[in-house]
Amino acid sequence: MGTRDDAQALIAKARTAWVEVWTPIRWDYWLTLTWRTERLAAALANEHRLVLGFHSDPYPHAHGLVHLSRARRATFLTADEFRDWLHGYWAHGEVWAQTYDPTKRHPEHGGAIEYLARDPGSVVWG
Repeated sequence: MGTRDDAQALIAKARTAWVEVWTPIRWDYWLTLTWRTERLAAALANEHRLVLGFHSDPYPHAHGLVHLSRARRATFLTADEFRDWLHGYWAHGEVWAQTYDPTKRHPEHGGAIEYLARDPGSVVWG
């Protein structure tokens, strides 16, 4: 039987795999989405295909990276304009968006991609 250390090593491998897949992509926006109620499950969020990483602590929310086609990207001059547009499709709670910065890092969690993949089982790619 596997040990807790084996499980942690497997999770770390999965996280690394996600990071390697996502790092080369030219992302446009970093998102945070919340739900107005805790009764909404990760499954509902995943149906919208907007979510890359679902986290339930301290409240239900998700973080995502978005890459837009050139044509779609040209319709938004700022992250705020993109947020306002996306909020029209996300009626479950708040939407935050900021321009993706691959150099921005958190001292404990690493960059955005590492943060998204902290729980590889919650990751949706599509």
